[in-house]
Amino acid sequence: MLSALIRKKEIAIAKPATKDRTQGRTVEKVASVVVANQIFPEEESAIRGWLRHINETDPAIIDDLMTKLRVNAEARAYCLEQPLLQNLITLQIMEIVGTSAY
Repeated sequence: MLSALIRKKEIAIAKPATKDRTQGRTVEKVASVVVANQIFPEEESAIRGWLRHINETDPAIIDDLMTKLRVNAEARAYCLEQPLLQNLITLQIMEIVGTSAY
């Protein structure tokens, strides 16, 4: 994901971390927080699709969840795994019953 964004030049690559003597922060620390607190559009779309799949359609709940996912990397990772697992299960079922996904 990150390498794809770099190749597309959609994000800037920071120079080696430098110390800001007035605030004690490094470019590296600030940049990692910015990336960690971002949900990319394709990630949000996948999460919203999974929420629809589990019949979660309440806009207030969805908005609250998306807000929380921006600051909780572990929860975001869990929610991003769910659509992938669901797709894998769907493909396995299709294989068992002999239908094609293509």
